[in-house]
Amino acid sequence: MENYEDKNYGDLFNNEELDKKSSYEEKSTSRGQDGLYRVDMDKISPEHKNRGYRSTLRFLMNVTNDPELVKVYAGDKYNDDTEIAVGPSFYKKVSHYINIQAESMKHVNGYYDCPTSTNPYTQKPYTTENYGPFAKTFFTLDKSNNSLSKERAKAIKYNNKYFSYVLVMEDEQQPELVGKIMIFSYGKQIKDIIEAERNGDITGVKCNIFSPDRGKDFILMAKTKTFTNNSGKEVTAPDYTISRFSDNPSPMKVAIKTENGFDFKQVPVDENGRIKSSAYPKVVQFLLSRDVTLENFAAQAWTEEQQEKASEAIDYLTGKTSAAIAATETDADIDDFSFDDASPSSKEPVVKKQEPVTAGTGDSDFDDDFGDFDDDF
Repeated sequence: MENYEDKNYGDLFNNEELDKKSSYEEKSTSRGQDGLYRVDMDKISPEHKNRGYRSTLRFLMNVTNDPELVKVYAGDKYNDDTEIAVGPSFYKKVSHYINIQAESMKHVNGYYDCPTSTNPYTQKPYTTENYGPFAKTFFTLDKSNNSLSKERAKAIKYNNKYFSYVLVMEDEQQPELVGKIMIFSYGKQIKDIIEAERNGDITGVKCNIFSPDRGKDFILMAKTKTFTNNSGKEVTAPDYTISRFSDNPSPMKVAIKTENGFDFKQVPVDENGRIKSSAYPKVVQFLLSRDVTLENFAAQAWTEEQQEKASEAIDYLTGKTSAAIAATETDADIDDFSFDDASPSSKEPVVKKQEPVTAGTGDSDFDDDFGDFDDDF
């Protein structure tokens, strides 16, 4: 086991530095087995159907000892002795799902991360463009006066998700997850609740919920709601609007494994409410005792195969496809449609995918998270 007693922790537990990495302002196979924490409404017991899903989570700071990420996250403060650093508390990922009905184009269907999302290893977007290829294509098709173009725009779906580390403290629906550090994927509803705490909209006192000594526990409450999505389809999804953070800030707790599960021990703090420096090694050791890596859930660069499929999909949707494929549908009205800027072949360079060296998975099952692509849920 690695010794954390002799590490240089520098600004690791500096709340001011953490605040800078916890802002949501824009910047220039079974459940649980992939490390992604999911709310499973089907596991609510019959007596709690009206109450809904409930659990308690603690959002955690993103501590890493991955040498490549340490160098990026430490920035100007990096030196040869820097072994641990704090990264962004969350990653925002914009993705598109392509669903073209033509049988000859089924091979291009699937999920594509938008290149406007942040590359963890550069802290910059994968592209300098304001919009990704599929977003540009959608806007042009949807705003067209051509009915066929508007119909084809429906083949491009949009999703916006956030990913953060959480400690599962209570979950009676999925007790096997209690005590684990997992990746929580959440949308606009929960992101807005976090922002309300950050801005002090609830209590009048601003709170960075990712802070290890001044954060708050999150009481997740979800009820099933039926709503109409952007495509006019009636769907059912969890509604998180009644979720909330605890009233008062408190130091984080660490999970100690016992014969009967886990005990949670509060991290010791000094007279100013700050984590005692003597506790730094154990806190860091606990935060790194996870089986998942947040950066693996951030947007990934397109592979050459994805690049080719994306170009083929866009050419088809914009009417620039080959005569052989065009013969499968009537495209007479779309022939005079022009969208040179939509093709990623001329605008979006292939960026080599960089693999983290720490444990984790980059292949999460997005079916439950994307659903019908309404990012309010």
